[in-house]
Amino acid sequence: MSQTVTNTKRILGSFAFMALPIVWIRNAFSIAQVVMLYYNTNSWSRTTNQALAFLFIIFGELSNLAILGLVLLGAMGFSKTLNDRPTSLGHASKQPRASSMSRYTRDDASEKTDV
Repeated sequence: MSQTVTNTKRILGSFAFMALPIVWIRNAFSIAQVVMLYYNTNSWSRTTNQALAFLFIIFGELSNLAILGLVLLGAMGFSKTLNDRPTSLGHASKQPRASSMSRYTRDDASEKTDV
């Protein structure tokens, strides 16, 4: 069980070190957008304003996509560590149960009967 805890800590630690800088970059884009709202940009050309708006939108959405990808990658890695954990019976159960009712009756050897 200690290896599972170690794997979980490793996965969560690597997720935090990869996701946090991307979150900071996304927040920096949001702060820059707010600063641009209050900064006098009337002297700038229209194409400069459009280019900045385009870049803020594109890089903000790419940051969101990267965060989503990291969350999904972390969830996939975390589910692998959960699937490797031993069950309460002391062994990993990889085979499906014999019937759908066996989950309620704890009878793994029950057979399906047609009604």
